[in-house]
Amino acid sequence: MHDFKYGRQVHLRHVLAGWLGEAFEDPRLAGRRFDFIVPVPLHPTRKRERGFNQAELLARALNRATGIRLHRALQRTRYTTTQTQFDRAERMENLKGAFRLRRGSNVQDLRVLLVDDHRLVRAGVRALLSRMAGIEVIAPAVARLRAEGLEVSGPFPADSLFARAARGEFDAVIAQYHDQGLIPVKLAAFGHAVNVTIGLPFVRTSVDHGTGFDIVEKGVAEEGSLLAALRVAADMVAARR
Repeated sequence: MHDFKYGRQVHLRHVLAGWLGEAFEDPRLAGRRFDFIVPVPLHPTRKRERGFNQAELLARALNRATGIRLHRALQRTRYTTTQTQFDRAERMENLKGAFRLRRGSNVQDLRVLLVDDHRLVRAGVRALLSRMAGIEVIAPAVARLRAEGLEVSGPFPADSLFARAARGEFDAVIAQYHDQGLIPVKLAAFGHAVNVTIGLPFVRTSVDHGTGFDIVEKGVAEEGSLLAALRVAADMVAARR
């Protein structure tokens, strides 16, 4: 990859694309289908300096190898300095706001295969796609619920939302992903929090931790979350009567 990217040995794109194509045979990708291959773009200045965009060359070769359509859905919005001297946090900060969707591009509900040579760039692009989901999916859903008379607001950035929730600003928070919601919950009340499954015709609660097979019959398990789950279940049943 280094020779391909910095040594201008562009013929290596065929070898690299072949390796990527072989990755589709990995059992972990069994049954996975993609609607588009999207190369991560370079800033025009960087592309003139290098003479090519390695991600686009790889994406084209992969398109020919797999038949998956190529879609240039992303646009680079600003020039960023080289990532080579940065740690992970600095690299993420360096890429913040560096991409946007091209006008007329819509990736909602599509399965996109991002192609780039660096995982942190892909992480930045995934963050962009998540923000677009918030704009195009979540915000309209919130507006519809408010129109139906429900007191709903959002979407909000997760890094500040849970601090506001802890201060009592909200009755409930809907998180998009498991870790997005469970990390702050366990940080604030691990061992005392309760999982509640809503939408069922019966009451179902559980502890806020895993099965703990590694401490079975060792007499070291803590019962706090189990007792809390039982109390919440009893309160829910009483409220239904």
